[in-house]
Amino acid sequence: MTVISSKAKNDYTADEIEFILRAKQNGMTDASIAKQSGRTYWSVVYKWQDIKKNYLKEDKVTYVY
Repeated sequence: MTVISSKAKNDYTADEIEFILRAKQNGMTDASIAKQSGRTYWSVVYKWQDIKKNYLKEDKVTYVY
């Protein structure tokens, strides 16, 4: 059996992750975040799922205004 692992071609920087967090808190859509950050829509969608799972340690996110 051969295991192949891959590293993301364009990893997100800490600043980009912070931008996504702030943008989501401000109600920005994934499409808007993608356009502003120069990433694809699906890249942002998958990264947001990763952020919620690994950075926020939550399944559901609730923002209080």
